[in-house]
Amino acid sequence: RDLTLRRRLYDSIWFFFTTAMQQGPDGATFLAAKILLAVWYFFVLIIIATYTANLAAFLTFQRIPEGISSVDDLAAQTATLYGTVRDSAVEEFFEESGISTYAKMGKFMENTDGTIVESSQVGLERVNSGDSNGEYIFIWDSPVLDYLSSRHPCKT
Repeated sequence: RDLTLRRRLYDSIWFFFTTAMQQGPDGATFLAAKILLAVWYFFVLIIIATYTANLAAFLTFQRIPEGISSVDDLAAQTATLYGTVRDSAVEEFFEESGISTYAKMGKFMENTDGTIVESSQVGLERVNSGDSNGEYIFIWDSPVLDYLSSRHPCKT
């Protein structure tokens, strides 16, 4: 009687498991075959769950713009204004550069109003104030910018 009860419980669990996996309870009659099928069902279940999760992540993920990470990126875009101090060595470098990227940036600063500022202090204030739709990149000597931004933190 105890063996029959265990057999019914075992068969009930197997019936539930195969029904949950949308398989019929018929097919595997030996214990080894049932174990093998159970492992296979779990493997298939994990593969399908992984595929579904990756598909959902792919469909809901929105690409975030990369932003500006190099001088080439800066020269290639026109949405964000950038500039330097009028009549400075940096402005002269951009105007007279033989490197195409820097020459292109020099032409952009020369032909676009509001890119050249009168002093480094005005350039930093412009970065902090959020002019030009919130973005302005001030190009100047690195030690001077490091010093000024450490004294008066800015949006860098």
